[in-house]
Amino acid sequence: VAMWDAFDEGQALRGDMLDLLMTLQRDRKLTVLMVTHLPEDALQAADLTAFVDHGEIVALRPTAELLASTDVPGLESYLGALEPARPMR
Repeated sequence: VAMWDAFDEGQALRGDMLDLLMTLQRDRKLTVLMVTHLPEDALQAADLTAFVDHGEIVALRPTAELLASTDVPGLESYLGALEPARPMR
């Protein structure tokens, strides 16, 4: 379990932790469940992403496909409400 919010002030550290998670996932063939509010983290780390709204899974799709979707209720307004993507390094 990783707490990404703790790295909000240190983008490089957040990036390092995400790299480490992905390395462990690949090398040890682990399944990882990651909860994030940052689409850029999902794009980097997840093959498949669920969009959850008010505790319900509204959509479950490949990450890039989901984030480009226009037919998922609430997704466009959620993404539009987020701050612009922050570089990790």
